[in-house]
Amino acid sequence: MAMTRASAVPPMVTEAVRAAVAGVPPPPAIFTDAQQAQRARSRGTPPLAEYLGQTIYSQFVIEELRGVGSTGTVFRATQLGIGRPAAIKVLHPDLKGQPEIVERFRREAKIASRLSHPNIVHLYLTGLLPDGNLFLAMEYVVGMPLSQVMIPGGMPVERALHIIEQVLSALWEAHRAGIVHRDLKPENVMLTRLGDDPDFVKVMDFGIARILDHKTVATRSGLVFGSPRYISPEAAAGDPADGRSDIYSCGVLLYEMLSGQPPFDSEKPLDLLMKHIREEAPRLSGVRTAEAVPPGIEAAVHQALEKKADRRFRTADVFAQALRGVLEREKDGRRLAQSAGRWPQKVEPPASPSKAVLKPPAMTP
Repeated sequence: MAMTRASAVPPMVTEAVRAAVAGVPPPPAIFTDAQQAQRARSRGTPPLAEYLGQTIYSQFVIEELRGVGSTGTVFRATQLGIGRPAAIKVLHPDLKGQPEIVERFRREAKIASRLSHPNIVHLYLTGLLPDGNLFLAMEYVVGMPLSQVMIPGGMPVERALHIIEQVLSALWEAHRAGIVHRDLKPENVMLTRLGDDPDFVKVMDFGIARILDHKTVATRSGLVFGSPRYISPEAAAGDPADGRSDIYSCGVLLYEMLSGQPPFDSEKPLDLLMKHIREEAPRLSGVRTAEAVPPGIEAAVHQALEKKADRRFRTADVFAQALRGVLEREKDGRRLAQSAGRWPQKVEPPASPSKAVLKPPAMTP
């Protein structure tokens, strides 16, 4: 099934990038998430706070505001009858009243609801609220986003690989279903405890970027759909993006987990987009301050960060296999080194009986 998707970056951003590449003055600056948050704080009222206490579709009682992002507002709710906790995401109000958006929302949500994978947040229900706003009811995950466990200098290699392999497994399932995430970032990767694993991954927001296709989202909303710090070069340039775009974003995530910093950074979204398009990521070994990263892992990260999509890993599964292969070889090497340390480097054979010097027994007087 084809997986090509239009870019998640709105037209104004795309025009600004193309103007920068051409060396002409860019159009007016776009709004950033930080600016939106500042405007919300200045109003003094949490966005969509009127939903608190309401029951939607006679199924979900909205109980608590949990967060506000560039694509919508998230509430914690309880599903009546079975008492199951749920997350309710109300998409940005600027989207309501646009028939093409509503139709795409229904179509993409139907596809996303078919995804069944342990590392993907399950979608229960979608629909329209009485005021016209679009909403999604999803599995409620108790845990923390990946962004909260990033540490200066980078996390242990095995922990980082354990996390990213689960993300890649989720992507492989989605890509085979024809769904490209297009907005992978630490905030969309939740870590929860499952049994003895404190880092069990749940990837959120599959299909949201496609629903918010820039061809029908009014630019007056000033939203940035797709995170400039983790976006692929082709998506930043406004070109079609397929599953390899998600692989690039995974490369950025793994780079940041291992080094404690993203490969590119800037306070200006346009500058970030241009860096993804034009600049090579600094070698991971040059910025890692914690334990050394195996050369094979570094090579895999930088292959995922190739500017041209056809030079990256073909699929998320191939990327995961490459990482597992390096890790297994590293473990085998350590086991061999430990075995060599437990035994003498040279074992002398016993003396031949024919050459042994026999001493007569001592005589007792």
